[in-house]
Amino acid sequence: MPAASLHSRLGLALTRRLVPSAVDRNMVKRMVRETFRRHDAKQSGFDCVVTLREKFQHGQAPQIAAEVSELLDRLGSAAA
Repeated sequence: MPAASLHSRLGLALTRRLVPSAVDRNMVKRMVRETFRRHDAKQSGFDCVVTLREKFQHGQAPQIAAEVSELLDRLGSAAA
């Protein structure tokens, strides 16, 4: 969804059901925020909401970061 400003905004929706540990929830949030911060889509003016569909396993962090980056690539190419 296009945002009102030139900078994109990020929303994170992580439930305790899918990420039971508060430590893991915070780690996922930090990782997604950092991926978003470094990505070019941040300048495209979109509102982005990231949520998990499957239960988080502790070793999945790099896969989630790669998937978020890929989805931001797709979002950036759709905006162009």
